[in-house]
Amino acid sequence: IVAKFLKTILDHHRTIFAGGTAYNLDVEGRADKILECTNPNIPATGSMAFLHFDQFLIVSNSGPLIRSMIAARDGRTASVLGRRELRTSLDELASAINGFVYVQGPELERVLVAMDDYVEKSTAVVDTVFKTERRAEAERNVLRAKYAQYGSKAAIPSAKAPEFEADVQAELAAMWAKESSKYTAADRATIAESIGWCRTFSSIYLQVVLDPQSIQLQGRALFDWR
Repeated sequence: IVAKFLKTILDHHRTIFAGGTAYNLDVEGRADKILECTNPNIPATGSMAFLHFDQFLIVSNSGPLIRSMIAARDGRTASVLGRRELRTSLDELASAINGFVYVQGPELERVLVAMDDYVEKSTAVVDTVFKTERRAEAERNVLRAKYAQYGSKAAIPSAKAPEFEADVQAELAAMWAKESSKYTAADRATIAESIGWCRTFSSIYLQVVLDPQSIQLQGRALFDWR
C-alpha cells in the first residue's frame, strides 16, 4: 500500500520530479532508509522525503529533519516529549485522535529567523523561477543590444551560440539584481509578522477527533508576552 501511495505521488507530479535526484539516506540504528527526492521545481526546500517503518509513514520536506525525528524517538537526542507544556497537553488528549499539532513559540521563532537569513542571502543567486519566466525577455534584450544584425535568435550562427547564452545569463543576473527585492519583500514581511506572533506564546496545541457525525477540535495556548 505504501509503495503504491508513493508511486501515485511520483506519477502525478512527474513533471516536477523529472530531472531530479533521489537519495537513500541512512538512519542511525535502523535498517530503514529515508527516500529523498530533490528537484529545483519543488517549492520551499526543493525536496520531498519519505520514511516507512513499522506502522508509520513519515512525509516531510527534509530528509535530515526525519533523521532528527527518529533520533528523538529512539532517545539519542532530546525529545519534545520532555517538555512540561507538552506533557500537560498530552494529559488532556482524547483516547483516540485523528490529528495533533503542537507548536513551540521560541523554537519556531528560531526557525523563522533562519528562514529570513536564507531569504536575504538567496537574492545573491538568480531565482530559478525568475530565470524561466524572464528568459524570453532577456533574450530579446541581448538580441537587440548585441546581435541585431542577425534579426532573430534562430539566425545566430552555431559558433556564436555559447557567447549568446553567456550574454543571456549575464542579462538575467542584471535583471535579478534590480528586481530581486520585489520577490523577497512580501516573504520577509510575512516572516517578520510570524516572528512577532511567536513571541506572544510559549506553546500551542490542537487536537482533532473525527467521527461519522462530527468534527471535534480542542486546543490550548500558553501565552508568554516577550
